[in-house]
Amino acid sequence: MTQCPVSILFGQHKLPVTADSLVAHSHNATAGFGINVVNLLDPSVEQSIVFRPNDELLSTNLASQLSSSSIHSLCHFTSVTSDGEVNALSTCSPETLTGMFQIGNNFYSLGSTKNGFYLMPMNEGSCVWPKPRRKRRNAQPTYTVPDYYADYIDGQKRYVELAYIADSSVYKKYDSNEIKVRDRLHSIANVVNSFYQPLNIRVTLVWAEIWTDGDKISVVSKSDDTLRDFLAYRKSLMKQFPHDNAQLITDVTFLANVIGKAYKGTMCSYDFSGGIIMDHNPNAASVASTSAHEMGHSFGMEHDPTGCECPSPLCIMAASNGGYTYLSYFSSCSLEHLKKSLDRKMDTCLMNVPKSVYGGAKCGNGVVEDGEDCDCGNLTVCPNKCCIASECKLADKAVCASGDCCDLNTCQPMKKATMCRHPISSCDLPEFCDGDTGECPADFYVQNGLHCPDDKTDYCYDGECGSRDQQCKMIWGPSGYNSITACYARNSYGGGSIYGNCGYDPESNKYTPCEKKNEQCGVLQCHQDTDTPVFGDAVSVHTAYTQVTLTNNTYVKCRVIQTTYSGGKKKRDPGMVKDGAACGKGKMCVDSVCQDMSNVDRGAPQCEPPDCNNKGICNTAGNCHCDYRYGGTSCDIPGYGGSVNSGPAKDDVFNAVLWLVVFLIVLFSVFAGVTYYYHKRKNKWLPAEIWRTTKNMLGIQAIRVPIRKAPAPPGGRRQTNDLNAAWGETPNNVIRVGSRPVYPPSTVTLPAVLSTHPFTNGLTQDSTVPAAPVYSPPTLNNTANRAGRKPQAPGPMFPKPLETRALNPSSRVQGDSSSDENLSPHDVPPPVPPHREVSTPTLKRPSHNAPPPPVAQKPKLPKKPPVSIKPIINNVEPVEDGAKINVKDLAARFDAKKSDVNFN
Repeated sequence: MTQCPVSILFGQHKLPVTADSLVAHSHNATAGFGINVVNLLDPSVEQSIVFRPNDELLSTNLASQLSSSSIHSLCHFTSVTSDGEVNALSTCSPETLTGMFQIGNNFYSLGSTKNGFYLMPMNEGSCVWPKPRRKRRNAQPTYTVPDYYADYIDGQKRYVELAYIADSSVYKKYDSNEIKVRDRLHSIANVVNSFYQPLNIRVTLVWAEIWTDGDKISVVSKSDDTLRDFLAYRKSLMKQFPHDNAQLITDVTFLANVIGKAYKGTMCSYDFSGGIIMDHNPNAASVASTSAHEMGHSFGMEHDPTGCECPSPLCIMAASNGGYTYLSYFSSCSLEHLKKSLDRKMDTCLMNVPKSVYGGAKCGNGVVEDGEDCDCGNLTVCPNKCCIASECKLADKAVCASGDCCDLNTCQPMKKATMCRHPISSCDLPEFCDGDTGECPADFYVQNGLHCPDDKTDYCYDGECGSRDQQCKMIWGPSGYNSITACYARNSYGGGSIYGNCGYDPESNKYTPCEKKNEQCGVLQCHQDTDTPVFGDAVSVHTAYTQVTLTNNTYVKCRVIQTTYSGGKKKRDPGMVKDGAACGKGKMCVDSVCQDMSNVDRGAPQCEPPDCNNKGICNTAGNCHCDYRYGGTSCDIPGYGGSVNSGPAKDDVFNAVLWLVVFLIVLFSVFAGVTYYYHKRKNKWLPAEIWRTTKNMLGIQAIRVPIRKAPAPPGGRRQTNDLNAAWGETPNNVIRVGSRPVYPPSTVTLPAVLSTHPFTNGLTQDSTVPAAPVYSPPTLNNTANRAGRKPQAPGPMFPKPLETRALNPSSRVQGDSSSDENLSPHDVPPPVPPHREVSTPTLKRPSHNAPPPPVAQKPKLPKKPPVSIKPIINNVEPVEDGAKINVKDLAARFDAKKSDVNFN
């Protein structure tokens, strides 16, 4: 056998040592020590190794007992370099000095001579070592994870509850010391956990048994016989000590160089979930590799073929360790097999979190307990840089080192509202990080008895929907579905069988028939054309079917399965109808019994209101799990979503006012842009077009306000036919009157004065004329007259001579600015028509309705009417002097009934 001569330099001063001096120096180094292994064939190459005491090998009580005796308790040391290289050294005595060193990909065992040391390659290695990279001072050992691991991690955390049984040969190997054996089992389990932890699978030792009084089964060199007998013995432990997988540790040597054996694809199986392991190496990590290998077979992993990805020459699932004593990685092929097994739902027993750890609280057991910040599962190597493995304390500047909400790259808690636990069914609820701690909140789900969110005919129970159709698809594939009701009658036939029952006891191999009222809650009856289920492994799943003949002579198959999968005390056989399946109006199945809904979780806390204001769903803690934008225990206030138990679903609350402002700004910007574009292309304003279209669609009419024309400038001419045209007069048949009325003379006798009124033509009043009554002028409109002119204030009131003169258009003097003609003092002025008012309060738009008839008022006449001198009416020759004017004929010309103009 090849021997590579080496020299060992001890401590910082690099003192050359022999076997005797190495043992002596190591016993004084209670906190550990460092050595340099120099290759004498190439002195330029050396390996630096820092060893620490292997405290996990011995319990605290045993270490204290040995320290008080002459036995050196601190003689076992271990080391894990920053590259993941594992080294072990035992210095109890020069005669028993042993060690295992990993240099690169090669493993060497340490041997000693009287004058020095040598290393022997363990796996076809040579004495040529690779030159080591420069190490950082005081670098914390780390466990590197291959990149391809991420492709096979689904985010779901699983828990393997492991049981170790040590036979009498192991008990004797460790000096019949039960404490040493328990520590040995504990050390192996912790290393196994470190192998599976990067896969989100936590391995916890929940039970250990040591056969101190002899073996309870026949442990022989034939590995198949030993495995068969051990699995039969395991069944007796299940009832008292439930677990998911069990392994027998023995020091018996098996035939054909077998160091371990287990059945494939049997994880969670009541009959076959277990294996046998040979304690073939003093290094616990080497035995842990074998234990992880056999557990991999239970997960459905095959031996690694060629062409698989692996960071080292061999991985854990290699058919042979090839001389390697320590294999620490799973290949890509192994993880592919694991993924297929998990997709087939072979993890039914791996969802419950273990409540206790065998051996109690202790640093290095993989469980963070009181007084610990973290726990790497051992005292030498940690899967991340955030924890000091030997102290179970956080590394410098680290806030967290474990938990689903801890970022192991930064050692800081993940961002608030990061989902840390995904829902596994429609009745499960997600959990979110709070941004302050590295731990994920406890697992919460939809309250028992509520309808499944995706199947309103069945109910939620313990986080799973009781839908029979969904369960049939899970077992038989997408084409499977729940069979007819007649198939379930098989569950109450006779004494029960594989074709129908309400329970099966694998220990006694007996079936329990259903009562008639519970037959809907027994074995699941599915319809499927194929014979092979997609669920589980053929070793653990047995199928059967019966046929039901319908009235039309057609057959319906009632397919069932029976599995040996065990899921603990509350986990039902996957072949039985799930809890939560409807079994009648207001009833559901629970533990194969059809129960009334009022009896389901009667004492569970209830949400208030039960419907969570239609903004969420009630969880198992009696609080509402809210949709985004709502929060609180009832989803009645603005919030981040999620619940007060599961954490916030978002890291920013919905602000309705802010979003409204943003929406209005965006809407205004878009409208302004479209308006500008519309005006630029069509030269029209979009708001006006929208208003016009809206008016036409809704029939909106504008309310018009009367608007008068602007008055004519002062002194302008007025059309002479304004008033006459209003009554339909022609220019040849017009009585022209001035706009200023003529008033009757006053009855008061006044002295003769010269009139200054512009329409008197300088006539004077004779003092001998009898007095006439004085009429007050009518009130004039202060705004405008019908000719559009603003009325002028009347002049001073002077008496006028009574005069009557014929009105003739031909007698008008050209250039006269007034439309009034002089009247003879003997004529009587025509009265104002009764329907016509000189002033009106307002001008109104002509109405479409006929005006009311005017009130007839008889004009007041003078006591003695004046005599007309020269009247001309309708081109008739003037009458003789002294003739009277017919007032009625004159008034008829102003009759409103004959006019088509509305003066209102």
